[in-house]
Amino acid sequence: MGLIELDRIISCSSEDKVYKADNLLDAATYKKWKCANCGEKQAVVVVQLKQSTQITSVDIGNESSAFVEVLVGKATGIKDQDFEVLVPAAMFLSHDDAKAMTNPNKVRTFSKDQLNQAAVEQKWDRIKVVCTQPFNKHVQYGLAFITLHSPENKTDSGSSTAAHVGQFKLKPTPSDETMKPGSLFARRSSSKEAEAAVPEKKTPKAEKRPSPPPQSTSNSKKPKLDTPSPTPRAKSETSSELSDLLRGVVFALSGFQNPLRGELRDKAVAMGAKYRSDWSKECTHLVCAFANTPKFNQVHRAGGKIVSKQWILDCHHKKKLVPWKTYQLGQQSSGSDTEEEPVATEQQGPKGKAASQEEEHDELPVLPDLFQSKHFILYGQFSDEQRRTLRRYITAFDGTLEEYMGDRVQYVITNEEWDSKFDEALSENASLAFVKPSWIYACNEKRKLVPFQPHVVVPK
Repeated sequence: MGLIELDRIISCSSEDKVYKADNLLDAATYKKWKCANCGEKQAVVVVQLKQSTQITSVDIGNESSAFVEVLVGKATGIKDQDFEVLVPAAMFLSHDDAKAMTNPNKVRTFSKDQLNQAAVEQKWDRIKVVCTQPFNKHVQYGLAFITLHSPENKTDSGSSTAAHVGQFKLKPTPSDETMKPGSLFARRSSSKEAEAAVPEKKTPKAEKRPSPPPQSTSNSKKPKLDTPSPTPRAKSETSSELSDLLRGVVFALSGFQNPLRGELRDKAVAMGAKYRSDWSKECTHLVCAFANTPKFNQVHRAGGKIVSKQWILDCHHKKKLVPWKTYQLGQQSSGSDTEEEPVATEQQGPKGKAASQEEEHDELPVLPDLFQSKHFILYGQFSDEQRRTLRRYITAFDGTLEEYMGDRVQYVITNEEWDSKFDEALSENASLAFVKPSWIYACNEKRKLVPFQPHVVVPK
């Protein structure tokens, strides 16, 4: 099917006399859609698609907007609440860029991994685009174009069909090639091994002549290498014992922040375990801080072993492998903002009691992963109760709470008013969004990812 065709404009908040919303229906034109007046609070347009389909990627051409958010809905929907977030509000212009109108026509492509996964899996026949420009009240803003892609765009067309971004064609890239850490060096080493293997096959005669001497010399050298090693063995007895405690364990962490996260990872790796940044099929254990989170339920359904942090700490402290079942994480009623205490009594009881507890756990509601792949930081003053509540909500909905400001941070949750520090942060990371805690509370109340623009902190 390739590109998803837009059928008609259902409604728009306002439009310029020249740059009307209908211009978005044809991405090949040079015309744009702009709001009618400068300084409008937001510009909204609702577009009907020609047919109901999945949306796996979105191309957006900006027109002076600071933030652009894309929501999806169905013709059967009645209220605005029936729309689901597909592309969370993305920053196209920072505060400084908006003031100077630098690069107002930026183009961004949002792949499947960057979209709200709950919305990607469904079919939609209507989109709603919300644009805002809180930094500059003297410009008309909107969209230059928006292009939607369906799953068949990658599976059926393959490399023969080039992707379009407005009037530009993107060079097709093989979808199966993904760059992973160490993959470049792995390719180099594999190519060198392949090159070394070619001459061995072509010159078998040369291999036969020197083969007897190396065997005799290597055999004679082996005892010489092994004989002077009694002292190193004696020195490394304690370290070798520790490094073999968790051999064969492949683990992932969930719900912990640094420095505790780093401490748990380092201690487990020192005991011979292998660390994975996220749960995968090869993982054997999940070291989890909270029960009944999306990650917890995912691993529980897959039959993985879920333990508290105390299992790693006790193994490292006692320098021996303690039974993991003693620390199995299950249904808890703790109200603290740290992980639950080890559940040692669940596995020590009779089988009937353990089975009944598993049945009770299965009845718990599954929390949606609203904040998956989203990184947050808490900035400014919070009461102890508010900070604890925000940490719980973000972690429970599979978000990542950063301890320090970095490139991965996307949302700054704060009670503060706009100040000069926010401008400095935006100059370092233009994709930051400063949001009030009320957005987190709204997501928890409705159990879905709601637009954060009504809760954004803007300059006065």
